[in-house]
Amino acid sequence: EKEFSHEPPAEGEEKAFIYLAIIEKDGEEFEVALGSDAKVHHTHKYDRPDFEEWKPAELPTKAADLIEANYTDGSRQMHYHVEKRSKADGTMEFVAFLEDDRELVFDANGSFVSERDPWQERLQKLDAGLKLDLQSSSWGNNGGAFEEDASTGVVRTAGAGNSAFLSIKRVQKEQEGYAQQENQRRSGEAEVGGEYEGKNSSGDPDFVYEHQDLNNKSDGTEDQSPGATEQHLPEDNGMLYRIALLNKVAGDDNVSAADFDLGNTDLPAGTKLNLTFTYDVGPPRYLVVTGANLTELKHRRPEWDKPGSITIQVETVNPVASQCNADDNISSAFGILIEMGGERFREGATLVTNIVPKDVQAPDVSSPWDPVAGFQLNGLAEADALVEAYLPKRLLQHQFDLWDPADVSAAIARDADGNFSLSYVAGSRDEGEGDEGDVGSEFSRTPFKGFDPHDPRDGPAGKQGGDDIDDSFIDFDGDGNVDSMLKVSFKNSSWPGEVQIGDPWLDPLANLDPSDFGSISGSVSDNSGKALKEFGIWIGKVPEGNGTAGPADVHSGGHVFFDLQIDENGSYVAKVPPGRYYVEAHAFDPETETGYKPQLAGGHENPTVFVIQDANTSISQDFTLEAEYRVSREWGEVNGTVTSNGKPVEGVVIELYPVENGAVQTDYPVH
Repeated sequence: EKEFSHEPPAEGEEKAFIYLAIIEKDGEEFEVALGSDAKVHHTHKYDRPDFEEWKPAELPTKAADLIEANYTDGSRQMHYHVEKRSKADGTMEFVAFLEDDRELVFDANGSFVSERDPWQERLQKLDAGLKLDLQSSSWGNNGGAFEEDASTGVVRTAGAGNSAFLSIKRVQKEQEGYAQQENQRRSGEAEVGGEYEGKNSSGDPDFVYEHQDLNNKSDGTEDQSPGATEQHLPEDNGMLYRIALLNKVAGDDNVSAADFDLGNTDLPAGTKLNLTFTYDVGPPRYLVVTGANLTELKHRRPEWDKPGSITIQVETVNPVASQCNADDNISSAFGILIEMGGERFREGATLVTNIVPKDVQAPDVSSPWDPVAGFQLNGLAEADALVEAYLPKRLLQHQFDLWDPADVSAAIARDADGNFSLSYVAGSRDEGEGDEGDVGSEFSRTPFKGFDPHDPRDGPAGKQGGDDIDDSFIDFDGDGNVDSMLKVSFKNSSWPGEVQIGDPWLDPLANLDPSDFGSISGSVSDNSGKALKEFGIWIGKVPEGNGTAGPADVHSGGHVFFDLQIDENGSYVAKVPPGRYYVEAHAFDPETETGYKPQLAGGHENPTVFVIQDANTSISQDFTLEAEYRVSREWGEVNGTVTSNGKPVEGVVIELYPVENGAVQTDYPVH
C-alpha cells in the first residue's frame, strides 16, 4: 500500500510517499518501507494478528502533562485527539491534534519533538496580490507617469527629477499575543533550546521546530508552569501590507526612516497622487494613509475576469516629528498601511495622518471585536499630529451600534508594560462628560451623504440630493456608488498611543491583579432569620473626599468590578480590589413572589465605608432585609362621595396607600 507524508509538499511538487510491502522469507513475514525511488528505508518483522481490535491511541503521561500545563484556551483545557504512527526509520511517534488545528509531535517516550500549525502555514503563503496599475496611476498636476523596469520589476516615477520608488511589503505584526518565541518561529529564526531545520525548497520557512526542548528551561530544570511554552496566535490573523513611496529601491533589509523622505524626488510635499492598486485576495479591511487632502477613494470588487482594485486621490504631506523622524528632517512622505484579511473588518474605513509611514503601525491594544477603528501612532510628546478618519455609516451603525454621529468619540489608548490607560480626545464626549485627563484639540465630526437606492431623491451612482449635508466621495464597498460616512478629525500632541475612534473602551480588569483583592463576606436573611437564596450584592466606590456622603451621592461613585460568590445557604463572599466602598444587598423570593427592600450597610444617613487595603483585608457584613409590602389578592370596596361646599365633585382621582399600625407602608399608591 502507499502511505503519504504528513508534511505539505513544496509549491509545484507532489506530496512525498512511501510504499509499504509485506514479503515472506523462510516462513517469516517482513514489512518493508520503500521510497518512490525504490530505496529501502526500513525493514522489520511483520507480526500483526489476523484480527486486531481498534483502540484509541493514548499519549504517554509525560506528553499529556505537558499539553495540560502549557496549551490552554484561557482557563479552559484545550481538547485534542491522538494518533500513533510509525516514522520512516521504523520508530513510533505520537501526534496530538489540538482543537485550534495545531499539531504536537512526541516521540515514543513522550518527549516533545515539534509543533506545526498547518492553518497558519497556509495563511503565511497566502498573498493579497497587491500591484500598482501603471496605466491608471499618475502623479503631479500634469499626469506624470509611473514606469516599471522589465528586468527587476522596480516601479518608479518617470519624471525629470530624482525618481520615487514604489515599495509594497507585507508587515509581520507583533501584537495581540505574539510572543518573542512566536515571532522567531514565524520568521524562521532559531531559538535557544531548539534546532530549526531551515527553509523548504520553495524558499519559505517550513515552520517546524525539530527536537525543541520545551520541557526544560534554559538552566536545564523542568518547567511545567502554566503558559511556559504557550504559543497562542493572535486573534487578528490578517494580511497587513505597507505601501510606500521611497527615495531609493527598497531592499530585503529593513527600510530606514530616511528612505521615506521624498523631498528631493519628483514628489515634494503637496504633490497630487492618483493611484490605483489591484488585488487578488481581499477586500480591504481598513487603510491608514500618510498623506493630506484625501479627495477620492474608490473600491471595485473583483469580477470573474478581472481583479479587485482600490483607487485613491491624495497628496504627499510634510510630516510632523515622530519617533522615527525625531529631528523633523523629512519634508515629504506618502504611505498606506492596508489590511487585506483577518477578523478586524472595518468595512474599508480609511484613516489619514501626517507622520512618516514607519511610525504608523497596526492596532495593538484593542481587539478585532472592540467597537473602534484605529491604529498605533508612534508620535512624540508635544508634536501635534493630525488624525482624520472616514468611517462608513454601516460600520458605525451595524458593527459599533452607534446610530447618532454625536455618540462617536475618540481616544488614545496606551499599554505601558501591561498598565493600560485610555485618554479621551477633548470635545469628543457628550457635554458634561469631559475630564481633566482629556487630550487633543480641534475635534470635529462631519457627516457625508452617500447614494441610497431606497431614497427616491437620489439619482444614479455618485449623485445625491435633498439634504444640506455634503456629498460623499468614497465608495467603501465597491458597489459603484459612494457611501454615507462620518469624518472625524482631531489633533493631539500626547503620544505614542493607539488611536481609537468609535466607542473606545478599556477593559476595567486589565490593570487589576486578583491576588491583591481583599474580601467582604457575610449572609443575607429576612426578619425571621430565614436565609435568602436569591439575592444580589451591590458595591460602589466612595466619592473622593472625607468619605461621608449624603443619600443622593451613594450610588454616584462609579462602577466597581469584583468577583461575587453566592451560596444557597444565604452566604456570600465578594473579592474586591483595594479601595473604599459602600455595600448594599437586595433580594427577591421567586417562590412567594416577595421582593425585599434594598439595605445599605450603615443606612443612607451614615453609610458604612469599607476600606480594602490588600489581600489580607477581610471584612464581615451581614444583612437582614425587610420584605416589601405585597398587595393582597383579596378585594374590598370603598365608596363615598367627594363634595365641595356641599356639592358633589366630578372627575376625582382616589389613591389608596396601605397603612399598618398607623405607618404608611409604601411611598406609592396601591390603587
